[in-house]
Amino acid sequence: MAFLPILALSNADYQCPIACQCKSKPGHDFTEWSVVCGQRRYWKTVPYKLPANLTYFRLMNSNLTTLRSGAFRHSDTLRTLKLDNNKMVTIEAAAFKGLYHLNMLSLTTNKLNYLANGTMEDFQNLTILDLSQNEFEEMPMENICRTTHLQVLKLNGNKLKDIRFNECFANFKDLRVVDVSNNPVHLVNRSVSTYDFFALRNSPVSELNVGQLPKLQYLTKDNFKFLPNLTSLNLRGNHFFKLPGDLFADIPQLQSLSLEHNFLKGVPSVATAPPTKLESLSLRMNNIHNLTFPKDFARLTNLRCLSLSLNFFKRLHNDTFRNVPQPSRITDLDLSSCKLESIEADALRPLKSLVTLQLYANYLTPTALQTALYGLRFAVGLREINLDNNNLTVLTEKTFQYLAKSSLTKIRLQKCGLTEVHPGTFDHLPKLSSIDLEYNSLHTIEECTFQGLRLLKSLFLKGNNLNAVPKAGDGTFNSLETLKLEDNHIKHVGLEALKGYSRLKLLYLSNNLIRKLDNNVFRHTPNLRNLRLVSNKL
Repeated sequence: MAFLPILALSNADYQCPIACQCKSKPGHDFTEWSVVCGQRRYWKTVPYKLPANLTYFRLMNSNLTTLRSGAFRHSDTLRTLKLDNNKMVTIEAAAFKGLYHLNMLSLTTNKLNYLANGTMEDFQNLTILDLSQNEFEEMPMENICRTTHLQVLKLNGNKLKDIRFNECFANFKDLRVVDVSNNPVHLVNRSVSTYDFFALRNSPVSELNVGQLPKLQYLTKDNFKFLPNLTSLNLRGNHFFKLPGDLFADIPQLQSLSLEHNFLKGVPSVATAPPTKLESLSLRMNNIHNLTFPKDFARLTNLRCLSLSLNFFKRLHNDTFRNVPQPSRITDLDLSSCKLESIEADALRPLKSLVTLQLYANYLTPTALQTALYGLRFAVGLREINLDNNNLTVLTEKTFQYLAKSSLTKIRLQKCGLTEVHPGTFDHLPKLSSIDLEYNSLHTIEECTFQGLRLLKSLFLKGNNLNAVPKAGDGTFNSLETLKLEDNHIKHVGLEALKGYSRLKLLYLSNNLIRKLDNNVFRHTPNLRNLRLVSNKL
């Protein structure tokens, strides 16, 4: 096929190519153009008509296999170039010739395994390079070494056998983010080498992702001694059974640590060198059967987010969180999908700063839940709790009584097998703005069930067995804006059914059995903007 030169057209002449979106906006020195092309499998080349002063170009989901030399010869104003999710196998050496102002290049999700020397020789201003999800077996060092102002480098999802960085990286004084995860790296003794990251010693690397390296099982503190500025370390999806206590000795700035999807049997000890600035710790998807915290865990005084989901502990004892820092700063705790059956009365008491608590997909019964919430009676800042997929069956006026001092605004109770929600259930939670009771087995809801919830704005009742719109008691739904009642058994919406719903904006009644809507049924909902009635029998 004959090669078509790419033309840069003046704004007056420019017509956007088929299957592309083109936008212009005033820039500092000229009108800037952005062009996005995608979802057209017949694209086999870059569109040859591109506007003058093009600053952003993206071509995705095409049949582009080869990027020809001079592909952007008239687009020297480009700052962002994304050629993602195509079928590129080859990039000719002069394809990016003249792109001196390019800041960001994404070639993710192609089939590249080689870059010709000189491909990136004009990238003096490149700061972000994304080569992820390709087929590189070696880092294309000859080219990457020319991008000395790089700040972000992504090589994840390739076929790299070695992640040792070339000595040229000693000149990279701005590199902050490095991702080499999900590569089939050949490891010696099931560990990365101390000198894999030696060349990064002069770079202020703050984020490192070395997750999903097959058979990576051991680490020592020396592995990261040349990366003292690390604030985020991702070790997800490896084969760790334990970690040395001095692992973090040389990365004292660490704030975020992901150890999820490993084989850890407990919370790792940090006795020798605790990362005292750590704010976020993820231990989800490990092999923890008995949750305890080592004494040195108390030194993590800045910890705010703790994820323990998808482990295997069935019980939390009164002393489970005894060794968390006191006063605790943990605001976000995830205990979902842990097979929890019981939480002793004071197990959660040390967590007085909780804002968000995830307890979904466990085996908590109404009694077990009530006992667990006793430990949160002093958690005055608690705003959200997710209890989806538990075995609750019935909610009573005592269920949430111990949260009376909380600031709870959002509660989720999907798929809990609920058959009854007693009046007074939410009396202790006057600040609630959102209640989610979807996919339960509720047949009726008494008029006073939500009475007193003056701030309630969203009520989700989809997927129950209701045969009528819940009645609004005296001022019950004065603030309600969203009501979802899809997939119920409602047959009729009477003239006064929506009385008391004066602020309602969204009403979803799809997939019911409605045969009739009374005339003027919406006279009580002057603010209604979105009504859904599909799949009824009207």
